[in-house]
Amino acid sequence: MKTPPSSTGRQPSTTWLLLTAWLMLACCRCCCGAAQGSPRLSRTEAVLDLHRLVSAAAEDFWRLGAAPNDSSSAAAAALLAASERCRRQTLAVLEGLASAAPWAAKMADSWGRAPAGMLDGADHSFGDFDECVRVSAPPISGRYCLVGVTLALGGGGGGDHDHGDTRRRLSNGPDGRDLAASRRSRADRLELKVGACVPSGCSHADLESVLGGVVLPRAPRVAVKVPEEACHVGGASAQLRSRDLVFLFSIAAYSVIIIIATAFSLLKRCSVKASLPAKVLLAFSLTENLRKIGKYQPTNEGLDCLFGIKFIFMTLILMGHSSLFQLGGPIVNEEEMYELQMAIHIDPYNNNQLFVDGFLLFGGFLMCLMMLQELDKKKTINFPLAIFLRYFRLTPAYGVVVAFYATVFYHVGSGPLWDSRMGLERDRCLTSWWANLLYVNNYVGTGSMCMFQSWYVAADFHMFLAGLPLVYVIWRWPVTGYTLMALALLASVAANFLSTLLYRLDPLLMMFRPEMDDITLNPYFENIYIKSHFKATPYIVGIVLGCLVHRFRTKGIKLNKAALWSGWAAAGALALCSMFSACTFYRRGYRYRALEAALFAAFDKLGWSAAVSWLIFACATGHGGTLNRLLSYKWIVPFSRVTYSAYLVNGIVILYNLGSTRAPTYVDEYLMTQTSVMYLVMTYSAGLLLTLTFESPLNALQKILLTGRRENSKEERKIESS
Repeated sequence: MKTPPSSTGRQPSTTWLLLTAWLMLACCRCCCGAAQGSPRLSRTEAVLDLHRLVSAAAEDFWRLGAAPNDSSSAAAAALLAASERCRRQTLAVLEGLASAAPWAAKMADSWGRAPAGMLDGADHSFGDFDECVRVSAPPISGRYCLVGVTLALGGGGGGDHDHGDTRRRLSNGPDGRDLAASRRSRADRLELKVGACVPSGCSHADLESVLGGVVLPRAPRVAVKVPEEACHVGGASAQLRSRDLVFLFSIAAYSVIIIIATAFSLLKRCSVKASLPAKVLLAFSLTENLRKIGKYQPTNEGLDCLFGIKFIFMTLILMGHSSLFQLGGPIVNEEEMYELQMAIHIDPYNNNQLFVDGFLLFGGFLMCLMMLQELDKKKTINFPLAIFLRYFRLTPAYGVVVAFYATVFYHVGSGPLWDSRMGLERDRCLTSWWANLLYVNNYVGTGSMCMFQSWYVAADFHMFLAGLPLVYVIWRWPVTGYTLMALALLASVAANFLSTLLYRLDPLLMMFRPEMDDITLNPYFENIYIKSHFKATPYIVGIVLGCLVHRFRTKGIKLNKAALWSGWAAAGALALCSMFSACTFYRRGYRYRALEAALFAAFDKLGWSAAVSWLIFACATGHGGTLNRLLSYKWIVPFSRVTYSAYLVNGIVILYNLGSTRAPTYVDEYLMTQTSVMYLVMTYSAGLLLTLTFESPLNALQKILLTGRRENSKEERKIESS
């Protein structure tokens, strides 16, 4: 459809940008007359006024469409800042509205309105993203922008509220502060994100300058932000850059190798023995790797229970990630979610970090046990080779995912939040990919961390580096080694206790929605949660467990029934107390006390680690019984073997769904579980693909090139199985 001819004789004050300004002018009306030092608005008063006046914006829009010469001098002055192209195109849109042109009506119809449920926490009104970006009346197309409106509740100015200003301080301040009430909402302002549709000739800067020029002089309490990444132009897909093409070409070439290897695997069935080149090629076969993932031969080592524990813990971690992003994303019932958070049965979500600590415990246990067995056999250990093998074990699949984030991930979807979320992830990975591959990303450039969950891989690698010499000292000089191990455990507990007490920190990573919209910038996450020295407790407990299991095996020590029942009772009590005590800090009216927070921060993960250690100890020493058989069930094994890859790709699944969402969602226990299960299926499916194509082939290649043997030794099979 052709664009109606523009009239250069019209005043620029009748342009389309004036129409989008009506949303802000509505805010202005609720704040006009509120000078510096005026009485503070209650949140209820601000919500009711904003809801009523923003709802009237649509009527104002149609009134201006019918009478485009109706304008104010303030708006006309502000619009002079817009570009000539923007003014020309918006005038054409207004003329299209006057003639009831469908394409112009769609631009008006796709605007966001005041969201229902603002008193219950709704703060997003996306409008219709797809209707806007599909507008096409050459040379005009629709530009969708998500406009941020901040209404200060106090008497001061709204100011320039960017994301950095919304970050909470790390310290909680003096004792006695109502922790939940002070953190569940931004008490000093009301924030709203509203979709606006403008002509493609109007940049984000045009829109922001006009809105700022109209609103701020008349309403000091209102601030408007239109970031560049919050806008998307219909029909203007981002061009692939050279790095994107290199990644796609590399994946295509690698896929050819996999196809050839798979075909060779299917054709070699009659072959009795393969040569070294054939073994190398077969390492990339999908069928061979799928067979290895599904293959399970029970052992008498007592470590098979780790298959079930790993799968259960990883499933709960992935569900926790899903819930985290659901809470931090656009929802319509924030207040109801806070009520749900206070329920004790939600603590596996509130305290989900304990399941992550469980994997650090597994790492310390397996490293210690296998290294002690190797030292008993060979009396020495090749430290550089062990470190290289660990790096080679972790990095290939990890590097592919980082490269995907930094290149083509941005190009695979769209949505109101896509450019702001996926563009941010891409930029972060382009900036700090090297920190990820050097495993220093939880200390260097944490504010621009690539992949929010990647801190764990770095922390695990750091603890492996520190654990190797510690275990060697334990084996070579037991008294000195046990003393160092005890001091390390004491230091890790003391670090959490003293830092929380002295700096008045949170007892754990608290899941309050205003701080979860970008978890990487959460101050506790950035400064405390991801640091290896604060996460060392479960890993050291794992080393203690490895020493105990090794000693019981070598000495043939058995526990009597009284000791077993006492151990199970103590482990159950510790697990329940550690997991379900987190609700204390979420309950209504809880007053922050630094000593209480410090005790929880120090001993919560220690108690949980001790409880999980007993479960592993009982299974590894032959006392697991029925529980051991359940955790070693053969159908769990394939899922357990893809947990690392599933962890790596989980962010892709969650961020894709968040970035492409078109409307805020209602969240309750059932719907949150339903969404989490959907994400689980997608995550494990993508994790299986990554395992088959990168993790398993390159691990097999490592064994072929370094050992030169067709079959692994007994010790190698145990390590691989675990």
